[in-house]
Amino acid sequence: MFRYAYIHGFASGPLSAKGLYLADAFSKRGVTLLRPDLNVPTFATMTFSSILDELDRIHGREGEDTVWRLIGSSLGGYISARWAALHPDRVDRLVLLCPGLDLRSRWEEILGVDEVRMWKLRGFHEVEDHSGRLQPLDWKIVEDAANHPSYPEVRCPTRIIHGSRDTIVPLDYSRRYLAMNRERDRPAEMELVVVDDDHTLENCRPEVADSARNWLT
Repeated sequence: MFRYAYIHGFASGPLSAKGLYLADAFSKRGVTLLRPDLNVPTFATMTFSSILDELDRIHGREGEDTVWRLIGSSLGGYISARWAALHPDRVDRLVLLCPGLDLRSRWEEILGVDEVRMWKLRGFHEVEDHSGRLQPLDWKIVEDAANHPSYPEVRCPTRIIHGSRDTIVPLDYSRRYLAMNRERDRPAEMELVVVDDDHTLENCRPEVADSARNWLT
C-alpha cells in the first residue's frame, strides 16, 4: 500500500504554503498527501535523529507493510533521503525540493564561523519558528547532524527540483549529490530538474507540483 507524505523544511510545519499547495494538487488526482508536524519534540529541541524517529513512529501507525512516496523540502528533503537510505524497504520514490544537504557546513556559511561558535558556547541560537516567534534552538541539532552523512545514499528513484537562484542551499549541492550518486557502484535512478526560482520555489509552484505528481503517481 502506497502512502504519500510531504516532509516540511526547517522552521516550517504542516500548514506551510508549499505543503498546502502540493496537497491540493495531489488531491486533484485522488491522492492524499500526509503532512506531519516534524518539529519534535519541539522546534527548539529537535534534532535530525528525533525527526527520523518520528517518521518511524508514523510508519508504525500506518502499518509495517506501508510503502512511502515522499516529497521533502529543504531540511525535509535531506530527512526524506536519509530515512529512505536507512529504510530502503519503506520508501519507493522521492522528490526532493532544494534539499538541505550538508547543512552542518551551510550553518557556518550562513551564520558565520563566529556566530556558530557562540551558538555552541551558549547552547542555543535564537531562530524564528514557523509562526514567526523566536525560539532558542538547541545546539544539539548541530551535534546530532554529525551522526548523519551529508549526502545519504538512496536506492529508490529520486527527482531533485532545485532553484537556480537558491542562496540558502545553492544549486551546486544538488549537482554534487547527483555526481556522487553516478559514481556509486550501483547508482540509484536520480535526476535533477533546475527551475528559475529561489529556495522557496514560490514562483514556480504549478511546475513543481506537476513534476512531483508525474514522478510519484
